[in-house]
Amino acid sequence: MALQGVVEHVLASELKKEVKALKGMIHTPMPATPLCSKGEISKELVDPAIEIDPKRLFTVKARTTIIRDYLFKGGDLYVIYPEDGFLKRTQEQQKIYTQELMHFPNHLFDVPLPCENIPSELIGATYLFEDQSGNSYVFAIKITQAKDPKDRGDFGLWFGPIDHPAVQERVKSVSGYLEQYDSYILKTV
Repeated sequence: MALQGVVEHVLASELKKEVKALKGMIHTPMPATPLCSKGEISKELVDPAIEIDPKRLFTVKARTTIIRDYLFKGGDLYVIYPEDGFLKRTQEQQKIYTQELMHFPNHLFDVPLPCENIPSELIGATYLFEDQSGNSYVFAIKITQAKDPKDRGDFGLWFGPIDHPAVQERVKSVSGYLEQYDSYILKTV
């Protein structure tokens, strides 16, 4: 999570400078944790193991600010989750998430999918960005959500030009899954 927060911060900081266009997708079982909190750790926001780990707890709290800064600076963010994932958040978390959707209507997009779950190998986030020269890049991470960490989960990172074979493979995996539900978010930056 810390690395994801750092990348989100750097991309947002460089938006309109070195980064010409920025589109992120968080694809998780429930709406993105940082958007369901205003910085405090409410009941059932994260797994109890994270609540007692100061380093991981700090990252969860920091990302609430980082994500809002990302949106404020003009980065687009698509929050993708199975449609019943919203109901798995508490009423307070649902309210905060709904308020954030209204606060950033031109940059924050709610994308509930008509499915029961997102395959574990696709849970994470994908960020596409374009530099001032028109080159497209991807940062993607495969990681469990803070509400549901695994003792032995899969973790993966992809970073590089969009045409790099390993990056392309990850983008195609996520894109192919989303296209099953008529979501073509990954087609362009």
